[in-house]
Amino acid sequence: MTTLSKFNIATATVGLGFSAYETGTNFHAWQNETNFEMKTDLAGKTFSSFGETLMNAGVISASIPTPATEVVGGVLLVTGAVLWAAGTGLQWLNKSKTGRKIIKGTVETFKKVGKKVSDLGSKIGDGLKSLFGF
Repeated sequence: MTTLSKFNIATATVGLGFSAYETGTNFHAWQNETNFEMKTDLAGKTFSSFGETLMNAGVISASIPTPATEVVGGVLLVTGAVLWAAGTGLQWLNKSKTGRKIIKGTVETFKKVGKKVSDLGSKIGDGLKSLFGF
């Protein structure tokens, strides 16, 4: 293992600690926020910092010279990059009035779909109960 790769592992370890702390801080702030615009921004920050955490963990995992840990490291890197990009995109969308409308419409759509799925599940559950005599 070269000096540069050892340095990369060390910086990823330090970065893992900082990004994990940042993820926890952002998540806690997101839970306590009531303003939709601020909550959306904090959600983006939480996704981005969690993505950074996964990417740092991926670098550390990929540096362990066994096939399984190298695969896990690659998966963590890719997943972290996707989450980071999604969080950054959410923050970017949240900066414009049109973007906020898109976000709000998407959230409302998911709430409606969730309600319909929940109602359907209740009806199926009631039907199964009556079928089996409960």
